[in-house]
Amino acid sequence: MEGFVLVPSEIPFSGFEHAWCLTSEGQVADPALPDGWATAYFGVPLSDRFCREQRALRGTDAVLTFDPVKFWEGANTTILRQGLPSYAVSLPEHTV
Repeated sequence: MEGFVLVPSEIPFSGFEHAWCLTSEGQVADPALPDGWATAYFGVPLSDRFCREQRALRGTDAVLTFDPVKFWEGANTTILRQGLPSYAVSLPEHTV
Protein backbone atom coordinates (compact mmCIF):
# COMPACT_ATOMS: atom_id res chain seq x y z
CA MET A 1 0.00 0.00 0.00
CA GLU A 2 1.15 3.51 -0.68
CA GLY A 3 -0.63 6.71 0.28
CA PHE A 4 -0.98 8.84 3.37
CA VAL A 5 -1.09 8.16 7.08
CA LEU A 6 -2.81 10.36 9.65
CA VAL A 7 -1.12 10.70 13.06
CA PRO A 8 -1.91 12.66 16.22
CA SER A 9 -0.20 16.01 16.68
CA GLU A 10 -0.69 19.34 18.38
CA ILE A 11 -2.92 20.65 15.55
CA PRO A 12 -5.30 17.92 15.97
CA PHE A 13 -3.81 15.70 13.24
CA SER A 14 -1.11 15.72 10.64
CA GLY A 15 -0.62 13.46 7.67
CA PHE A 16 2.33 12.42 5.57
CA GLU A 17 3.18 10.23 2.60
CA HIS A 18 3.81 6.66 3.66
CA ALA A 19 3.85 3.01 2.60
CA TRP A 20 2.67 -0.02 4.57
CA CYS A 21 1.54 -3.63 4.13
CA LEU A 22 -1.79 -5.38 4.54
CA THR A 23 -2.22 -8.81 6.06
CA SER A 24 -4.28 -11.44 4.24
CA GLU A 25 -7.17 -10.38 6.52
CA GLY A 26 -6.88 -6.76 5.38
CA GLN A 27 -5.30 -5.44 8.58
CA VAL A 28 -2.55 -2.83 8.43
CA ALA A 29 0.94 -4.15 9.08
CA ASP A 30 3.25 -1.16 9.46
CA PRO A 31 6.78 -1.95 10.64
CA ALA A 32 7.82 1.71 10.33
CA LEU A 33 5.42 3.17 12.92
CA PRO A 34 4.80 2.12 16.53
CA ASP A 35 1.58 0.10 17.01
CA GLY A 36 -1.42 2.35 17.57
CA TRP A 37 0.42 5.54 16.61
CA ALA A 38 -1.39 6.14 13.31
CA THR A 39 -5.03 7.18 13.43
CA ALA A 40 -5.91 6.36 9.80
CA TYR A 41 -4.39 5.08 6.59
CA PHE A 42 -5.51 6.17 3.09
CA GLY A 43 -3.85 4.48 0.17
CA VAL A 44 -3.79 2.35 -2.95
CA PRO A 45 -2.94 -1.38 -2.91
CA LEU A 46 -0.27 -1.68 -5.61
CA SER A 47 0.56 -4.94 -7.39
CA ASP A 48 4.01 -6.50 -7.05
CA ARG A 49 4.53 -6.29 -10.81
CA PHE A 50 3.79 -2.57 -10.91
CA CYS A 51 6.03 -1.88 -7.89
CA ARG A 52 8.95 -3.78 -9.43
CA GLU A 53 8.57 -1.90 -12.74
CA GLN A 54 8.42 1.47 -11.02
CA ARG A 55 11.44 0.72 -8.81
CA ALA A 56 13.44 -0.18 -11.92
CA LEU A 57 12.34 3.00 -13.72
CA ARG A 58 12.71 5.44 -10.82
CA GLY A 59 15.51 3.91 -8.78
CA THR A 60 13.54 4.38 -5.58
CA ASP A 61 11.16 2.35 -3.41
CA ALA A 62 8.54 5.13 -3.46
CA VAL A 63 6.16 4.28 -6.27
CA LEU A 64 3.76 7.24 -6.35
CA THR A 65 5.14 9.79 -3.94
CA PHE A 66 8.41 11.19 -2.64
CA ASP A 67 11.06 8.89 -1.20
CA PRO A 68 12.48 10.48 1.99
CA VAL A 69 15.84 8.82 1.28
CA LYS A 70 15.99 9.85 -2.40
CA PHE A 71 13.90 13.03 -2.26
CA TRP A 72 15.45 14.32 -5.50
CA GLU A 73 13.49 11.65 -7.42
CA GLY A 74 10.33 13.61 -6.66
CA ALA A 75 6.77 12.43 -7.12
CA ASN A 76 5.94 10.07 -9.97
CA THR A 77 4.59 12.77 -12.30
CA THR A 78 4.03 10.34 -15.18
CA ILE A 79 1.62 8.22 -13.13
CA LEU A 80 0.04 11.25 -11.47
CA ARG A 81 -0.67 12.79 -14.89
CA GLN A 82 -1.58 9.66 -16.89
CA GLY A 83 -3.10 7.46 -14.17
CA LEU A 84 -2.37 3.92 -13.14
CA PRO A 85 -2.28 1.07 -15.67
CA SER A 86 -4.96 -1.60 -15.21
CA TYR A 87 -2.53 -4.09 -13.61
CA ALA A 88 -1.21 -1.59 -11.02
CA VAL A 89 -3.90 -2.02 -8.38
CA SER A 90 -4.04 -5.28 -6.45
CA LEU A 91 -7.17 -5.67 -4.34
CA PRO A 92 -6.88 -8.04 -1.39
CA GLU A 93 -9.10 -11.13 -1.62
CA HIS A 94 -11.28 -10.06 1.32
CA THR A 95 -12.48 -6.96 -0.60
CA VAL A 96 -13.64 -8.82 -3.72
